[in-house]
Amino acid sequence: MAREGFIGCPMTMHEKRSGWWLSWVLFAGLVVGVPVLLVQLSLRGRAGRDVTTDVEGHGWPRTLVERLPDGREGRRLVLPAPPQRIVSVTLATDEILLDLVGSERIAALSDFARTPESMIKDRVGHIGRFVSADAESIIALEPDLCFLASYNRDETRSLLIDSGIPVYVFHCFRGLEDIRSNLRMVGRAVGAEERAEQLVADMDRKIAAVARRLPDRQRWPTALVYGTSGWVEGAGGTQTEVFEAAGVRNAAAERGIRGFAQVSEEAVLEMDPDYLVVLVGSYDVARQKEWLLGNPALATLRAIRQERFVSLREALLTSVSHHVADAVDELARQVHPNGFSGEQQ
Repeated sequence: MAREGFIGCPMTMHEKRSGWWLSWVLFAGLVVGVPVLLVQLSLRGRAGRDVTTDVEGHGWPRTLVERLPDGREGRRLVLPAPPQRIVSVTLATDEILLDLVGSERIAALSDFARTPESMIKDRVGHIGRFVSADAESIIALEPDLCFLASYNRDETRSLLIDSGIPVYVFHCFRGLEDIRSNLRMVGRAVGAEERAEQLVADMDRKIAAVARRLPDRQRWPTALVYGTSGWVEGAGGTQTEVFEAAGVRNAAAERGIRGFAQVSEEAVLEMDPDYLVVLVGSYDVARQKEWLLGNPALATLRAIRQERFVSLREALLTSVSHHVADAVDELARQVHPNGFSGEQQ
């Protein structure tokens, strides 16, 4: 087997473990009660989209070659044939793979695939194995391709590569274009390019269908995902792009916030969003909404006074696969119901 590891976008483990990663841990664990595993769903790489991947060879074997922004060649991943024993350790690639290849080619998906935060939890009963980022358990499966992400430990990646297992590591999950790129790269890696293009086209078609039903931008309301610890997400991430695609302006981004930031209640009052987004999933939504309604410091918020809440499945809003198009659709239907009148969801 090939021994090279491949990295989709450059980002050090130090950067991963600080900054964005820490912010999302705090946001997920403290703000809305989302389990820490959502860090792994929503991690957005800070590296730019100028890093590209070339594919050498039209058939098999094929080599995936990373091209850095300065033109230098990065890592190389040599695949002798379409992989038949694929292991995915990330929920993003779980969701992508299940719609790309037959289950007979999936040796294991991640443990996260069967959790409430997964868009495929009801479809994975026939998958025989689920794994964590434990090198020994992955090696025992004898995969011919393993998908990791930047939050997985360096030691895990190194042990897999040293055992002769081809490894592809994803880092870039910060927006819709990254999702399209990742869909295509997984498709190339497993020999399902045409199917990957279909998934991209379906995703874009759903988003375009929503766009046709939206009012002019000046009539778009603002919305905010906000909770007890005060962490919000501003511009530069998938959440803002989902909001925009659904005809919603991110109140945090409108205030000039980029990435994740902890803001005071006074700052939220200044944002004064038209809607507050309450995520539905593995935590007590009623308690979260009760806290928002019962917080005297937020009582003058327009969304509180008018009780304008949007309930959105956390698995949708945190998705970094093609299922993100469903988040756009669901959000738009709640905020712009007139645009979807007479149409069943």
